Amino acid sequence: MINNIENKLKSIEVLFGETEDLVIRRFTLREDSHRRAAAIYLEGLVDTEVISQQMVRPLMNDTVQIKSLESLEQITDLITVSETKVVKTLEEMVALILTGDTCIVVDELEGGVIASSKGWEQRAVENPLIERTTRGPHEGFVESLQTNIGLIRSHVKHGNLIFEKYEIGTVSSNSVMIGFIKGKAKPTVVEEVRQRLTKIDIEAVLESGYVEQLIEDDPLSVFPSMKVTERPDIVSGNILEGKVCILVNGSPFVLIVPASINSMMQSSDDYYERYPQVILMRGVRWIALLIALLLPAFYVAGTTYNHEVIPTPLLFTIAATREGIPLPAVLEALLMEIAFEILREAGIRLPQPIGPAVSIVGVLVIGEAAVNAGIISNIMVVIVGMTALSTFAIPQYSFANAVRFLRFPMIILAGSLGLLGIGAGTIVLLTHLLTMRSFGNPMMDPFAPLAPDDLSDSVIRLPWKTSMLAPLEKLRKMF
Repeated sequence: MINNIENKLKSIEVLFGETEDLVIRRFTLREDSHRRAAAIYLEGLVDTEVISQQMVRPLMNDTVQIKSLESLEQITDLITVSETKVVKTLEEMVALILTGDTCIVVDELEGGVIASSKGWEQRAVENPLIERTTRGPHEGFVESLQTNIGLIRSHVKHGNLIFEKYEIGTVSSNSVMIGFIKGKAKPTVVEEVRQRLTKIDIEAVLESGYVEQLIEDDPLSVFPSMKVTERPDIVSGNILEGKVCILVNGSPFVLIVPASINSMMQSSDDYYERYPQVILMRGVRWIALLIALLLPAFYVAGTTYNHEVIPTPLLFTIAATREGIPLPAVLEALLMEIAFEILREAGIRLPQPIGPAVSIVGVLVIGEAAVNAGIISNIMVVIVGMTALSTFAIPQYSFANAVRFLRFPMIILAGSLGLLGIGAGTIVLLTHLLTMRSFGNPMMDPFAPLAPDDLSDSVIRLPWKTSMLAPLEKLRKMF
């Protein structure tokens, strides 16, 4: 290790390259008025007030008397920052400076003192942007890892709540943490998460989506095998149930494992409202799932091959609306679905003030113009509208995207083979779901394999007092 301060500073500058935001603040210690020192930090990542008042000023104060400065530990006793650490190598210094800490080096002393000085601009805790609820906490995760951990701890006041930290990234290292309650989370799941995280080999992790795709069970599946949320109350509830959460610094979205289809159809306000309303809401969501996946396919199959499944009066109405339409039903459905997906994507990418307006106007204008031009039928506009609204009723955004994707092959199968094609596609889909696992947990839990103890919180939710009893006792109390 280099002890001469100028040589040490030159070596640090070489390691950082010719970057303009590297600040080296040279000063003199007042213990004998000649010992030189320097504070090194990256502008924009630190709180300069902390560096000035709690690091540099105490060391330059004339009243400080150091009889013999022989070690960096004496420096840590003088500065008033909450977290300090002595490091010996230049590589350690550079790695910690990149995270927003400040390094203090002193002439003739080996190594440096790392002091916590993180202070970049952060987004305040706000209402979640995607997972809106009618009842419950109005707070969402932010990009700060420390803030997110604090939000979880404010909900889960448990002595065995443990957070483990991992540094991932060969070029740009980033902090990834897993959280669980020791004694409640399955040790096999915790160990599996640890192993998968340690095996990640990537240059940088910029968002939790990187981690999700690198550790998921089946990367080729359209269905997510992890639950993604931006709500601290959802993460806290799942941790109390014995699950493991994965947090990534710089991402407001937290991963929860293991997951299941059942958990992705649940919303946080299911547990804040009374059970009759929850039964209705969950029933509506499952119906919306079937509509979003199969309604256009059933329409195509009924109007193309299987006319007998449609009641005669309704069949005559559909035939009247389709009179003069040049496209077959399958192409009509695909055209409308693609048009809606384009409008939806455009609404997301457009600036926020005009995005919603363009989406609504686009749907109304283009849909009405297409009907008047005789390209599509009125009934198809209704079908596509119902399908789109049903997709929005699915709480988990990534799961809803999988349903959106699967709608297209279902329409093609219906246009090729009718109801037989829909049946074949459904069988393949269910077979795939039955074989999927999320960190060892079946994705169809608690339906397959059947877990009676968990059925009280599946498609329906029983009252809190009833759900605490054994399954047979539940039935006895209900009847």
